Amino acid sequence: MSRAIYVPPKERDRLLANVLADKGYGARNHALLTQMYGTGIRLVEAAKILTKDLVGRDGQVKKRDDDDLLSADITFNGIPRPYPIQDETVIDAMQKWVDWRLANGWGVINGALDMEAEFYLKNATDGFKLKRRIVDKQVMHSAEGMRKLVNQLHKINGIDGNVETPLKTWTLNLYEKHHSINGIWILRGDKSIETVRRLCKNHPQKLAKMVEKII
Repeated sequence: MSRAIYVPPKERDRLLANVLADKGYGARNHALLTQMYGTGIRLVEAAKILTKDLVGRDGQVKKRDDDDLLSADITFNGIPRPYPIQDETVIDAMQKWVDWRLANGWGVINGALDMEAEFYLKNATDGFKLKRRIVDKQVMHSAEGMRKLVNQLHKINGIDGNVETPLKTWTLNLYEKHHSINGIWILRGDKSIETVRRLCKNHPQKLAKMVEKII
């Protein structure tokens, strides 16, 4: 089974450009990957999030501030957490998908977006199916169809990483930009801050630089 890897900026940009070039579902897939790589949203959260969470009545993707929470019914662990979206690249990619939906009638009622529909749709009317399971007496969800899609998009573009790859890459990108471990932990929503601490400590580029200094 593939593992989560860190994708350098040039490889990430190549992936996103290739995905967008697909004349079929390029707008959707590009928006999904851009949102995952650009905001740290997890796969199951992307499958759950609704149009109204991201788009205004005017059909424009909304900027989200630090106090805009991802609700408990969306988050992977059922705990609300801050979910800001300020990056214009992310917003632009999501807007392309919204415009595609409107032009092609996906998740549209009487010419307007169905705000209660999932943001990411697998066809004109349905979101990606969620599978419900019980783990340690807690209800968990997985999005197998979306997982297969994301894995496939990485594979055909020569990136050997699983669906956690965008989250790992986003985390390490924030760390490179000198965001605090605590701040990253809050945005990720992990149970323990040690998860983030270990991830940043083992950043492949950081380790490579340490080796260079030794040599």
